[in-house]
Amino acid sequence: MKKLTKFFVAAAVITLLAGSAHGAIEWHAWAVHDGWIDASSAPAALTANTGNDEYYHWNKSDWPTRTGQKAFYSTNAFNGRKVASIQTVQWTLVAGYWGNAYFNVMVMDTQGKKAILAPAKNSATSTGWDTDASDDGGQKPYCVFEAQPGWTGTAQTGWYAANWDEVKNLLITDGPFTEFPDTLGGAATMQNDPVYTAANWAAWADLWADKDLGWEKDGFLITFGQSTGTSTPVTTIANINVGPEPAPCQTIQSGTILYSPGHYLAGEPLITGHDVFGYNYQAHKFNGSYYNYNTAGLPPYEGDDDVYYQRLVDEGFAGTIDEATALMAAKPTWAYRAVDLIMKWNDAWLSNKDCDGDGKLDRYFGFPSYLGSGAWLTNHMSGSYEIEINGKSKTAHWNYFVKIVAAPIDATLNNQVWYNSTGVQIGPAIWGSFAEIQTVENDPFAGIHGKQYGSPASPGFGTYAPGK
Repeated sequence: MKKLTKFFVAAAVITLLAGSAHGAIEWHAWAVHDGWIDASSAPAALTANTGNDEYYHWNKSDWPTRTGQKAFYSTNAFNGRKVASIQTVQWTLVAGYWGNAYFNVMVMDTQGKKAILAPAKNSATSTGWDTDASDDGGQKPYCVFEAQPGWTGTAQTGWYAANWDEVKNLLITDGPFTEFPDTLGGAATMQNDPVYTAANWAAWADLWADKDLGWEKDGFLITFGQSTGTSTPVTTIANINVGPEPAPCQTIQSGTILYSPGHYLAGEPLITGHDVFGYNYQAHKFNGSYYNYNTAGLPPYEGDDDVYYQRLVDEGFAGTIDEATALMAAKPTWAYRAVDLIMKWNDAWLSNKDCDGDGKLDRYFGFPSYLGSGAWLTNHMSGSYEIEINGKSKTAHWNYFVKIVAAPIDATLNNQVWYNSTGVQIGPAIWGSFAEIQTVENDPFAGIHGKQYGSPASPGFGTYAPGK
């Protein structure tokens, strides 16, 4: 079948600069199944053709008002943020059938399950959020549909399924396209469209957009649908306003991310490089005394017990040396102050940016919890102890290494062991949502050498990345 090329913008990037209706959000204009979209005048106007009779993708008599064509004006600027972060969604219909232009938001519930959110109604003059459903005649104003199995969001699935309060805190995500081929295209699946049956949404989108651009991961889409509705297949909307533009992520270099209340350095800005405790938040690394990984508001330990006790007295944490000694003896981690600890982690565990605007480094950004986020951490501990052998004192050296990963969203916990969706053991549970997937220990005098545990599912972090 020949591809429609007239006015066809299969893959275009439109960056709207500050001062426009969209701020500096990067928008993507693309079409599938020989539809086309002209975004050259956006945000002033968008024009799309998704109802061209020449390009039906099934028997027209079976579905006379559905062509299988769609066009999108989409962005990932809101991915990872809550639905309520988009305060305005408006446009004016200039030409065509009002039902052909609507918007979709890819959303995630608290368990990491995904679905599509859309308004249940829109009009010829504008479309957007209905935050007060009191005048809707008993009908809820939002649709939640094509949800992944196990969806547990406060919003029920179906048409007229949800009120604003049930959808506003859902996370905007990259959508379930890579798993469910009928996403945003149920009609095509019903008609056994060969593109749908041969590949998932991502492949379908990439095929018709000519390049592997990843725009199927955009969380907010102005969508031009498949229904012809009227004799004209062309739809034009104008005065497009979606916003506000998300605030830019703050970095450690900006000086605006501070140590949290209760920390010894509370109120001071985080720094690049290692701080006095051993944390290098920019590089996702810690290197220092085991005790220093969390001193609970006390100063860092620098290797000399007597000096540290005196510092506690000088800084008002204890009245006397005896009080300081007793204070530290009551802290479990103090016993391991001579242990060297190296930790490394990824962005999902603890980012070096603040993108959600809470003034803290982000954890599992874009996910409702650590589960399914792909977060991982390694601990490498080493130390020594004295041992007597044949009447002689010897120094024994030991080391211990562990890999820890967030359990996948479809994993199950049984007797404090995590198992994947096929029942294969991931590893022992730690800190609730995490599993140990590999441990290595060496202590020659204790007869301990090498790998002590390896996950049957996989000891590699990549196995547990989102979408795997």
